Amino acid sequence: MTKKKALIVINPKSGTTTKADIEQLAMEFLDKGKFDIEFYYTQFAGDARNAAQNAEKENVDIVIAVGGDGTINEIGSQLLHSKVTMAVIPLGSGNGLARHLKIPLDIPKAFSTVNNLNIGKIDSATINQKPFFNVSGIGFDAFVSYIFATLPKRGFGAYVKATWRAFFNFKPFHVEIQSGNKKHFSGKCYMVSVANSSQFGNNCYINPQADVKDGVIEIGVIIPFPRILVPVLVFKLFRGNIHLSRFIKTFSVKQATITSEIPVKMHLDGEVFPAETNFEVGVIPASLRVVTPL
Repeated sequence: MTKKKALIVINPKSGTTTKADIEQLAMEFLDKGKFDIEFYYTQFAGDARNAAQNAEKENVDIVIAVGGDGTINEIGSQLLHSKVTMAVIPLGSGNGLARHLKIPLDIPKAFSTVNNLNIGKIDSATINQKPFFNVSGIGFDAFVSYIFATLPKRGFGAYVKATWRAFFNFKPFHVEIQSGNKKHFSGKCYMVSVANSSQFGNNCYINPQADVKDGVIEIGVIIPFPRILVPVLVFKLFRGNIHLSRFIKTFSVKQATITSEIPVKMHLDGEVFPAETNFEVGVIPASLRVVTPL
């Protein structure tokens, strides 16, 4: 059997777990009878794109992303519509897409999953023609991501700290959301979540009904609510039933236009972009080859 060329792209700054033993674990648990293995360590934000952009030209068969949703975004965006497959070793702060795909968080088991080469295609989504694969958003969650990026530490605790800070410094804003001739929403909100998969990460489910293979994206609008209900809504997020709350409006679309009265930040898989007022949302069905568990 001809071996497949595997490029392992390691983001040493993602998450809280050291990456010092990744090469050793890869050589121990990847099937060397199936793969010729190369390693690439990212040096700066965006460098994973550089690693992946020439993968097809260099006859790489599979790019293995070692990191979180941001690393996956950088790599996946370069592999759209290509013959190159992406695999994931989840070592980020939240690992939203990996959790949605049920990729093991145990690193040896995650490498063993790659050995099975169970390959399927998932959708990607876009906001203003920029691709994402997990969850993106406009407003409060983008502000949380903005604060999170300034903190010296990563991990769940840092997300909690960033969310706490954002909660007392963010005010609702007015948006309109329209798809074709249908107006889905008009009013004030804290955030508009645009989901390809079901969760932010850490099993915090913002759009529990989302499916990366259904050809649509889920939009969730969190409207103003009494602050006394924060514990209840957080509980619902982690129980996976936030969509049942009267303070969130959800709908499925293939395309939508979101218009804000004021400029607001957006994030794509955790990467924050400058504030804008107009956001064009879309889905690209079955556009990325991914290794998933059997």
